[in-house]
Amino acid sequence: MTFALDPRQLLDRALQAAALAELDRALARLECAAPGREDIHDARKSSKKLRAWLRLLKPSLKRRYRLVDGLLRDGARHLAARRDIEVAGQTLLRLRRGRHLTAAEFRMLERALARLHPPSSDARDIDAARALYTAARVYLAEAAPAADIAQLRKRLACSQAKCRRGLRRASASRAADDLHAWRK
Repeated sequence: MTFALDPRQLLDRALQAAALAELDRALARLECAAPGREDIHDARKSSKKLRAWLRLLKPSLKRRYRLVDGLLRDGARHLAARRDIEVAGQTLLRLRRGRHLTAAEFRMLERALARLHPPSSDARDIDAARALYTAARVYLAEAAPAADIAQLRKRLACSQAKCRRGLRRASASRAADDLHAWRK
């Protein structure tokens, strides 16, 4: 779901309400007894959307910006470990199926991967992410951003220019790092 602004509200309140709604969606995905793969993925996507949204409001949020941004970043990091291990496992499996790894190498790497992030740490990571997102919600709800339309337009124009520069750089070089930087 995308951010939707209520045209009946003042801009600062509409921006805040949209951000809080997105944060509530992320928290709802993590509230179930055992959040699944999609729940965690959606919570991480919400965090990324919120951090981009906050960058537009950075001048009006002042000191709260760094605090809320840091809480969202750290919460997403807790959720990233499980996804990273999952992707690494899929990569190992593809390497084994492509006969780039022997069976013994595959088993050794699979065991090493399991030791990096035991399943028991998933619940702690999800609890930590939930706590960080909840704290971010409190700070965001208490903030009284005074969104100046001119300032918002300026931030939006800066973001668009940065995106266009990144696209040109990525298109010219075709390097994986440049493409990844632009995608972010």
